[in-house]
Amino acid sequence: MKFDQYYLYARIFPALLTAIPLILFHHFYINKDLSGFLHTVSSIHWIAEITMPLVFIFFLAFVSRLISKMIIENNHYSSEAKMPAINILLYENDFYSSQYKNKIHEKIFGDFSIKLLLPNEEKADETEARKRIVEAVSRIREKVKGGRLLLQHNMEYGFFRNLAGGSYIAAFCSILCVIFFYFFYPSPLAFRLSLIGSIVYISLLVFHTKILDWLGYQYAKRLFQEYMPIKQ
Repeated sequence: MKFDQYYLYARIFPALLTAIPLILFHHFYINKDLSGFLHTVSSIHWIAEITMPLVFIFFLAFVSRLISKMIIENNHYSSEAKMPAINILLYENDFYSSQYKNKIHEKIFGDFSIKLLLPNEEKADETEARKRIVEAVSRIREKVKGGRLLLQHNMEYGFFRNLAGGSYIAAFCSILCVIFFYFFYPSPLAFRLSLIGSIVYISLLVFHTKILDWLGYQYAKRLFQEYMPIKQ
């Protein structure tokens, strides 16, 4: 596991945000009613206080990323084949002009010997066209991965993707907290906070594909800006 700036920003921070419902539950219920049990094992209490939250956050970061990969990228983007960085190089996509795409295609062929399909070939076999673009984009990422602004866009996309993945868990936990703090352990403040959390996480799930598409196109735009020469 490589613990770097990307891991902290795009995995740990989303995990912390999606852990809020469980933090509320711990604060309003467990801390008050079950804290005595922890004090009975005082010999390991300080270890549990430090170790268990860290283990949980790393576990939540892993699960959030797994959900985001399986549900969001596999379903919405067909794994990688329909991500913005791939769509942007298709001739049917109007983000870039055909002339600029031709220049990108020529540079890709010169750098990596990968020949992308022509417009008529692309229409006849879009699957093959996407496969070649996926291969080309992966090589481009390796070539320009040191770009500071590209890393920033990549972290923003990864942050929101993993936050959206974790929102499946957080929304479910928030709804359970709403029910629990209303019916079983009445607490007006905990109920209101859980209700707000439910609305926020459900809203993220409703709008996450549009936001991810926008972030994905910003990343793709920067990727090709850093790959292509400044003077065309």
